[in-house]
Amino acid sequence: TITSSSENDDRSGSSLEWNKDGSLRLGVQKGVLHDRRADNCSPVAEEEPPGPAESVLPKAEASVGDGPVPYSQSSSSLIMPRPNSVAATSSTKLEDLSYLDGQRNAPLRTSIRLPWHNTARGRAQEVKARFAPYKPQDILLKPLLFEVPSITTDSVFVGRDWLFHQIEENLRNTELTENRGAVVVGNVGFGKTAIISKLVALSCHGSRMRQIASNSPSSSPKTSDSSQDLPFTPLLSPSSSTSGINAAKSPPGSGSDTPENQRPREDAVKYLASKVVAYHYCQADNTYTCLVPEFVHSIAALLCRSHQLAAYRDLLIREPQLQSMLSLRSCVQDPVAAFKRGVLEPLASLRNEQKIPEEEYIILIDGLNEAEFHKPDYGDTLSSFIIKIISKFPAWLKLIVTVRANFQEIVSKLPFIKLSLDDFPDNKDIHSDLHAYVQHRVHSSQDILGNISLNGKADAALIGKVSSHLVLRSLGSYLYLKLTLDLFQRGHLVIKSASYKVVPVSLSELYLLQCNMKFMTQSAFERALPILNVALASLHPMTDEQIFQAINAGHIQGEQGWEDFQQRMDALSCFLIKRRDKTRMFCHPSFREWLVWRADGENTAFLCEPRNGHALLAFMFSRQEGKLNRQQTMELGHHILKAHIFKGLSKKTGISSSHLQALWIGYSTEGLSAALASLRNLYTPNVKVSRLLILGGANVNYRTEVLNNAPILCVQSHLGHEEVVTLLLEFGACLDGTSENGMTALCYAAAAGHTKLVCLLAKKGARKGQCALVHSALRGHGDILRYLLTCEWSVGPPQPGVLRKSQALQQALTAAASMGHSSVVQCLLGLEKEHEIDINGTDTLWGETGNYGSTVCSWGQVAS
Repeated sequence: TITSSSENDDRSGSSLEWNKDGSLRLGVQKGVLHDRRADNCSPVAEEEPPGPAESVLPKAEASVGDGPVPYSQSSSSLIMPRPNSVAATSSTKLEDLSYLDGQRNAPLRTSIRLPWHNTARGRAQEVKARFAPYKPQDILLKPLLFEVPSITTDSVFVGRDWLFHQIEENLRNTELTENRGAVVVGNVGFGKTAIISKLVALSCHGSRMRQIASNSPSSSPKTSDSSQDLPFTPLLSPSSSTSGINAAKSPPGSGSDTPENQRPREDAVKYLASKVVAYHYCQADNTYTCLVPEFVHSIAALLCRSHQLAAYRDLLIREPQLQSMLSLRSCVQDPVAAFKRGVLEPLASLRNEQKIPEEEYIILIDGLNEAEFHKPDYGDTLSSFIIKIISKFPAWLKLIVTVRANFQEIVSKLPFIKLSLDDFPDNKDIHSDLHAYVQHRVHSSQDILGNISLNGKADAALIGKVSSHLVLRSLGSYLYLKLTLDLFQRGHLVIKSASYKVVPVSLSELYLLQCNMKFMTQSAFERALPILNVALASLHPMTDEQIFQAINAGHIQGEQGWEDFQQRMDALSCFLIKRRDKTRMFCHPSFREWLVWRADGENTAFLCEPRNGHALLAFMFSRQEGKLNRQQTMELGHHILKAHIFKGLSKKTGISSSHLQALWIGYSTEGLSAALASLRNLYTPNVKVSRLLILGGANVNYRTEVLNNAPILCVQSHLGHEEVVTLLLEFGACLDGTSENGMTALCYAAAAGHTKLVCLLAKKGARKGQCALVHSALRGHGDILRYLLTCEWSVGPPQPGVLRKSQALQQALTAAASMGHSSVVQCLLGLEKEHEIDINGTDTLWGETGNYGSTVCSWGQVAS
């Protein structure tokens, strides 16, 4: 299990790279593209089709079929796409921190097929366009592109009208205290993702839900109609045949007389979908989807693409500083502030100005439990982030989230109604939904009908009996029903007796049966095992070429051939689904979990070993040509620690495994210090990987690109990361290192109010730089001020850069008084005669008196 996310600050390094002159540089070896890990392993940011107000232009054609996916671009707004996109045309790094701010406005070299190069107006038109004044891109924010392997183009959605109806009723009921959102709770495979996908498919963002073509035998041939790519396109409501069309009965206070509440029950899904303005899927095998900064950036990007919030898009265009607030850099540094100031406050202002219709809107988030697999050592998971900011949401902006039943505690503090899919068989609606799904599948397939009947003929009574048995076995799981009926449809299951002994009784048995059919011998499974291990260990979906490179990294001699590898990948194609960006994801999270863990008493066949996958990925990074960037260095450290290949060797070699790991990473990359000081590792540090980098030779006094180029120790003291500060001090970080404005780690800790860190640094002997006492007074931290007064101060003649205690106290008084911290002022004025302060005395920093500061403060309070 991945417990901490690795750095993804810069996502460059693919062998499909663009030269500085705009031409494509292609690295080919033995007929295989050797990617340098993985720009296209991250979620793809893709523009949706242009709206009515935008000019519709043909897409630029890529010069190489397997190259970066082109964007639809207008001639008036050409920008550099996000580096985590397969369309990225630059090897800029996030740590340069300019690609999301200034340099994102750099124009691209575009195809000559763009309209401004057409031949209708000849050379003059081309010259005119070439020398036209540059117009910046309207919207720089790029949403993540999600693909859900379990939802295919022929997926069928049956039932759940009761659920959508309950959500609508509760969210519209103003008398409920828990109407800020809804949380749908269910066990694995109970249809939570399908519920979210149904709403997305019917929403204004439905065009972004182009899904993977199904390999189901019942999949009908696809036409050129783009609507065929959407899941759940037909609105199928079998529940209406089982429970009838029931008018909604609204609770008091919800406006029961309004026409909206007189709708048929199954229309609730359409109503909710019409209110969806953004969505997000958390996927454990795709780290970026589980990180808070990417979540904030992507949600903002989708909000401004929602037609209901056109005014928000216009505001972002008029006020570029809002887009800067939502840049990935800002989201990494302070996601709460970015979301509040870049999303919530602008939306509230627009609503007050009546520029947004007075309706309720919905944000969808699927699989909050998945994000827990990437819980950082410091910082929020998505669930804790939402808990922090939900109180700031306007009452008209709702959330609908899903979470697995055994992770309910992560959403327990949210003011949401709870709707359970686990209430089986007591909940008759759930029972009806499952029956309706089985009935639909049976009646839609002659193969299923033939394989569930004993004599080749299936009457209504027999179908009802089989349906009841399958529903009872499912315990409420749609996934169990789907996989079982798929086996009947393909002829892998045939009922031969009324006892139904042939039918698997659980998801685990279904996966075991599928693997037994796919791998007839142990040797056949062992051929595919390394691929599964790599896929399980990777932090991001990988292309076939990248997996091939990782597999061969484990060979010193006798590398595996490409054709042999392709045969093995083909055998796994039903388990590792190929996405549109040509990377692979597991067919379902439950299968991924089944490969690495079994409950007591379950068959342990086909268990995989992710540690071996981590080792192969570490070898791949180590043997990579060229320098590793910061993301790759962090990932290398992650995989080295997870692989732990030196375990047990210390007794034989006399060298500890931690030192051997440090030698490994030290010889594999030159960017240890840069990785240690990378933006994401500063704000959400991975402590274990950071220790490994330091052991490998990273400079603990390395200057960062934040807080006026402060050393790492200053930044971590400012952020309150006690464990990292202790780590840096353990390896000799300079206590008195300062930022360019002269602040030390002690000053930063005192200003930020981190009492424990102030005590730690003071005990270690931190002294020089601007006085921490003054900073604590300026910010109103009385407890830190009192502690610092108890510390030993310099005595004797004055020294450069060191304040005498009396001078510091006088400055602290002026600082506290000017900021209105009355409790600190009273504390200072109440000191014993030894530290007595003259309120009319002039401090040596500002040249002001405490009395003057108090006067300024009082005038400011009156004015406010």
